[in-house]
Amino acid sequence: MQIRRFCFRLLISGVFIILISTNAWAGREQRARWEGVAIGVAATLVGQAILDHHHGGYHQPATVRVNVGPRHRGPGRRHYPPPPRPQRGHWEVRKVWVPPVCEKVWNPGHYNRRGHWVPGHWITVESAPGYWKKERIWIASYINHSRRAERY
Repeated sequence: MQIRRFCFRLLISGVFIILISTNAWAGREQRARWEGVAIGVAATLVGQAILDHHHGGYHQPATVRVNVGPRHRGPGRRHYPPPPRPQRGHWEVRKVWVPPVCEKVWNPGHYNRRGHWVPGHWITVESAPGYWKKERIWIASYINHSRRAERY
């Protein structure tokens, strides 16, 4: 309420000063024009600062209404998804062959054991040998519902 009273008194005093002033106070035409522009800009900046201070720089966001569907009407009406079923199956240990790691290298020209010249070429060299590895694998088993329905 006090802010409203202050703003109202400020507005009344501003209107009163404008109505009392005469052309004799204005001075030359050009000076009055640029002073008026400066006063208008200053008044705009001060007014904006006062409004921002009044609102705290915070503007309320627009209200968005979202339809979330019917509300639950009591403790016994809520429906929850069923708990997850344990997956049927078993673990198996299987042996898996891991292939060797090979890389290509340049073999420069040379003489072989018989004394014949062999030109340079690319050869494949095994950098890590292959090996067997044991892995645990989950084997899932599914219920065939079509056979189950035939029994009953």
